[in-house]
Formats: sequence, structure tokens, C-alpha cells
Amino acid sequence: MGILYRYKVKVEGGSGNFTWASSNETVAMVTTKGVVTAGQVWGNSTVLARDVQNLFRYGEIKIYVLKLNKMELLPFHADVEIGQLIEIPIAMYHINEETKEAIPFTDCSHLSLDLNMDKKGVFTPLKEGIQRPGPKHCSSTHIAAKSVGHTLLTVSVTEYEEYLESSATFAAYEPLKAVNPVEVALVTWQSVKEVVFEGGPRPWILEPSHFFSELSVEKTEKIEITQVWPPAKTKQNQYIYRVRCLDLGEQVLTFQVGNHPGVLNPSPAVEVVHVRFICAHPASMSVTPVYKVPAGAQPCPLPQHSKQLIPVSSLRDTVLELAVFDQQRRKFDNFSSLMLEWKSSNETLAHFENYNSVEIVAKDDGSGQTRLHGIVKIYGCFHISAKWFCIKYFLLGDGLFQIVSYLTFHL
Repeated sequence: MGILYRYKVKVEGGSGNFTWASSNETVAMVTTKGVVTAGQVWGNSTVLARDVQNLFRYGEIKIYVLKLNKMELLPFHADVEIGQLIEIPIAMYHINEETKEAIPFTDCSHLSLDLNMDKKGVFTPLKEGIQRPGPKHCSSTHIAAKSVGHTLLTVSVTEYEEYLESSATFAAYEPLKAVNPVEVALVTWQSVKEVVFEGGPRPWILEPSHFFSELSVEKTEKIEITQVWPPAKTKQNQYIYRVRCLDLGEQVLTFQVGNHPGVLNPSPAVEVVHVRFICAHPASMSVTPVYKVPAGAQPCPLPQHSKQLIPVSSLRDTVLELAVFDQQRRKFDNFSSLMLEWKSSNETLAHFENYNSVEIVAKDDGSGQTRLHGIVKIYGCFHISAKWFCIKYFLLGDGLFQIVSYLTFHL
């Protein structure tokens, strides 16, 4: 006994009032409202709708109930972000014994489908997924992406003791995101920012040559981009670019990654993310001492303004940390192109080993974005006294700038 399908036949034109008839009610029956039921017996029937007000006006539709001989998966999307769903269209066919023509079924959504995956945990089938026909398929199923990887999905059906199956490969990937910077990078003229992206589609396992990744810019004459291949210890899906400022200004960097269309993945996923890259003049800076605070201890309070005394130890050298800001008080990610000069107002009490050099270190701000800070050490603090320290630096570029910052230390 076959599966019973029901359809509401739509009629265009006429008076809207029709009589209905089926040429073979064993195969297909039709109600007075144009609802056709069929599927329990193989064969064909013609369903006719005749206009009550004009019996010479009628329309008809052919109903075929045929044996299932072939099935195939027709995935339109084969890779998807973790947490998303993929709808998998399924086509089924009857093979004409004489002509060998494959006749596609209009509806096979009532058939019970079995799903099997060679790698568990990458996708999970939706038990309550809607099996619905479409323009080019007679049924469908859904799977949800759970973890990074790929799997071979096999869909099978058993009809009248005949077993049919079809397989296709699907992949899941992490969301694409900008890691460093998260949104905005700020550098001085001729400085470099290492821009890092992570996640997104991976090379399609069946056609890896179709994979691509690219970083595009709005104004190519203002910045210079060099791709950096990440070390082996970093994540495989991480993309690093060195972006150098060639001229002052702001623009948007657009990174996209994905695969070009292919036979086995006709509509692959392509993900896009944007970050802002700003090249600007420095406007101010801050210098703070670096304290090594024992676990559980409270750090020394930092100054609220430049003329407030800063407590430091007279028994050991003091490390100072420099940060640079633009006119909007945004901290620079990189200011290594600047010439720095450090001075002490009384070198008898405190001095620098090298007044023109500074160690540049990267610090994470907690979001994953790193910004460079200048580190310098003061030597020879042995007396208790109030001293002024002056720092000034110059910008090399289309102009010469000097900014002076003063700090008072209590030794």
C-alpha cells in the first residue's frame, strides 16, 4: 500500500464555479472542491475541471503515480557557519524502462528518510525538519552545524523493499571576526599595524583550489599591505596582514574569505568583515610607572594630573610606560615611527641609559586588540627628593612636531 498524497488543484480563469472529475479514480480521486488524493496505486489519471456556466470551458491535469527508481541530493549551500541550518533539497526519479528517461517526481515529501554521517558531532539532523517539495526537488531535509569540520551525509529511503541512497559533503566553520583590531586601528605616519582576522569558511575539501582570501582597501595610495603567513603554532584559520601608513587619513579595510562556485558546491559561503584604519598625528601622551604588585596587594595610586607626585621606590630602578593619543584621546596602536627623546631635569638623582631609545612592547587591552607602549627604565634613584621628568618626541613626516609631557616623582 502506497502513501496517500493530497493536493488542492488551482484553476485560473472561468467563472470560479467548477465541476470535477477523474478519469481513473483507482489512481486518483478528486473532491467537489478540487482536492486530489493519490499515491496508493501505480498508474495515471486525468483530473478535469469544467466551468459550470460554460461546459465547453475546461482545464485538465495529468496525475502520475510511478515507482521510485533513483534519488540524489541537490545541495545549494554546502558550507555554513556554526549554529546555522542547511536545507538539503532531495530529487527523486522514475526511470522509464523503454526510453531510460529520468522523470522527476513533483512530491515525495511523505517518504521516510534515514540520515547517516561519517563524522559525528559536526552536524546534527533536525528530527522535526520540514520535508517540503520545491521547484526542482520533491523533498528536503535539514541539518544544523555544531562544530568545525566536514562530514559525508548519506540520505537513504526504502520503498517497496527497494533501497536507494545518495551522499553529499557538508562543512561547518567558525564565524569570521576581526581579532586585532576589533574595530579601529590607529597609527602614526609610516607606522605599521599587524591586522589579524580569524574564522570564516575553510578550503572546500573536494575542491580546495577554489578557496580565496583577500584584503581590499578604499585608497591604495595611502597604505601598503603585505600578507604575513602565520607561524605553525597559530590557528589554521587565521589571516595576518601588515598594513603600513603612507599618508594621513581614514579608510575602511574589507576582508573576505570563501570559495569560488564549483560543481560540488554551486553556492559556497563567502564571509566579509570590515575594520577602520586611521593614520593621524599624535596630540598627547601619558607616562606612568610600571609596578610589580605582589598577588593580593593593592597597587600604588596613579596620578590624576601631570603635576601630581608619583611615588616610586628609591631602592630600585623605575620602569616608565608611555602611551600616545590623538586629538580625540584615542590610544595609538603603533607609534614606532616617532623619534623619542627622554630627559631628566636632574641627572644626579636619576638618569636614562639611552636618552634616544625606548623599548616598544605590545599590550592586550582585554578584547584581543594589542596596542604598542613605550618602556624605559630610570637608573640611580637613591635620594628622597621631588624631581621633574620631561619627555618629548618628534614626528617624522610632512612636518616636525614636538610634544612635551612632564611628570613629578617622589623618590
